[in-house]
Amino acid sequence: MLMRPPRIYLPQEYSLSCPIVLTDTSIIHKLQAVLRLRKGDSVCFFNGTGKECSARIEALHKKEMSFAVEDVINAAPSAAVPRITLAVAFIKEQRLEVAIEKATELGVDTFVLFPAAQSVKSNITESRLSRLRKIAQEASRQSERAMVPALRVAESFETMVAGFSAVPGKFFLECRDEKAPGVQRPQLQTQEIAVVVGPEGDFTAGEKKVLTAHAFVPVHLPLPVLRSETAALFAVGWLRCLAATV
Repeated sequence: MLMRPPRIYLPQEYSLSCPIVLTDTSIIHKLQAVLRLRKGDSVCFFNGTGKECSARIEALHKKEMSFAVEDVINAAPSAAVPRITLAVAFIKEQRLEVAIEKATELGVDTFVLFPAAQSVKSNITESRLSRLRKIAQEASRQSERAMVPALRVAESFETMVAGFSAVPGKFFLECRDEKAPGVQRPQLQTQEIAVVVGPEGDFTAGEKKVLTAHAFVPVHLPLPVLRSETAALFAVGWLRCLAATV
């Protein structure tokens, strides 16, 4: 059985007339020592912004590999599919990693991390942010996405809210109020959707008032009380399915 060429994240432009030179020794080791690729074998590169290319190995060295580009593909998602931004309050590190990985596989386009009143932490370090970006890159590679989600941090809850002022379809998860109105299909007939998920202790009453005042629609999931990362993943999958049937 023929194996599919391995996918490699390489954030650069691709051209049929310009060979690719790979110098990342960790990737080189994987291709040569683990996958045992040889001269003439094929690989697939993607740059995380919608471009992919198929390439063939021309030369192998311990610290460098060169590839001849054979085809360049514009694999950006269709404009008919709404872009989803997932805003998640700071939660425990391992749980946040799960949320980033799985939500990337589900097709989230942008992540926004922010501090909430009941978050376990009030900030996130650059090293943690770098690790989360690598997790998103690997999840994109594994799920064969051409796009790697953007990931940014809002300095405060208020900054996060203000950042969605121009987004028409925006929601926040309400884990207690069963009378929350929920998502209406006309709200999904838009090019961008945002869903905001609070910390383990939920949003405070004051935060919910701020969200509602800024046109965020509260959504109650008809499920037992979920952990933040589980609720986020369920909500993204649910919105994806609803948007596909609008």
